[in-house]
Amino acid sequence: MVIEVPYDEFDESDDQSCEIGFEGIYMTLNQKNKEDRILLDGSLKGNVRPGRMLAIMGPSGAGKSTACLALAGKVPYSKKVSLVGNRYLNGCQIASDSELPAAFVKQEDNFFPYMTVRETIAFRVELKYGRSLNRKDRSKMVNELIEQLSLTKAADTIVGNVKVRGISGGEKKRLSIACEMIDSPKIIFLDGKCFDFMLPHIL
Repeated sequence: MVIEVPYDEFDESDDQSCEIGFEGIYMTLNQKNKEDRILLDGSLKGNVRPGRMLAIMGPSGAGKSTACLALAGKVPYSKKVSLVGNRYLNGCQIASDSELPAAFVKQEDNFFPYMTVRETIAFRVELKYGRSLNRKDRSKMVNELIEQLSLTKAADTIVGNVKVRGISGGEKKRLSIACEMIDSPKIIFLDGKCFDFMLPHIL
């Protein structure tokens, strides 16, 4: 099922926009003394236009995470894994082992539990840009990300973990997205239960 959400401020004529196409994505896992296990059956086919959100939906174990990794070009190398298929970036076919110019938000991210949301984003910004951005510009970027991801109320709350109470699961997922948006990626892959957390903030 494909759900498309347009962005009012998006300009499809932007030279920096990306369109992704894919078809025939087939992945197998070689098992010793057993028949190869089919992870993706080759039926995966689609097109993602600039300024749109594509949702890959299915039950647990259906291969959604595997499909995201395959499309992003982030399948860990293994002699036991075979992956074939065609992927296109702005109409041009790309190599099967090439990564897309995309950010990838994993199902789980590791944060320092005693750092606040604001401190976590500020730390990632400083790691990325260092002295190439002055303190004022770094602070502005942090505040913009906090506002864009609706993290204002949680900005000064510690992240927490299973032992230390902190922000909610939805807020932690949005924090993961905020950290990936520091690079201003053209494409963002959201793995896991992101859609229910993100839709209210997109709309």
